[in-house]
Amino acid sequence: MIGTQRQSDKQAAQVLNPAHILREWDAFGILFFQYIESLAISPWLCDRLYDNLEDSFFNVMTAYYFLQLNIMNLQKDYGDEWFRHTLPRVTLQNTFADCGHFVARALYYPSDVPFMLRKQLEWTCETHFSDVKKYFRGMPKYKDMIIGETCNRHQS
Repeated sequence: MIGTQRQSDKQAAQVLNPAHILREWDAFGILFFQYIESLAISPWLCDRLYDNLEDSFFNVMTAYYFLQLNIMNLQKDYGDEWFRHTLPRVTLQNTFADCGHFVARALYYPSDVPFMLRKQLEWTCETHFSDVKKYFRGMPKYKDMIIGETCNRHQS
């Protein structure tokens, strides 16, 4: 049942978790992808484990170059049909985009500001804005956001 619901956070977590993959002879490909994807998104999900920005940068670059090497070898073996033997094109594009976004942030991030990418994850933002919006129904306006934020501050 893993991967049958595109909007399921639980299934998305299972796809990235090696414990949910059957240990069969053909599982190496998905395990390798899980490893690459884990390296690529680790600055967002595991940033507390890094001592500095450079360590997370090396992980992302390792994922990027693993994917590049994989594509290079597939092109050598299969020519123009290489894409039939790897991840779906959209998955490759998204993974490369994750790597690129991280590099851009790392290069242009102010050195005196803590680099906490976990604060920019969808769950963090969704929780914050749903907390602010809980006082209203429908499409909120700017005034509703200000009032909701003020109400939250007075409650805490």
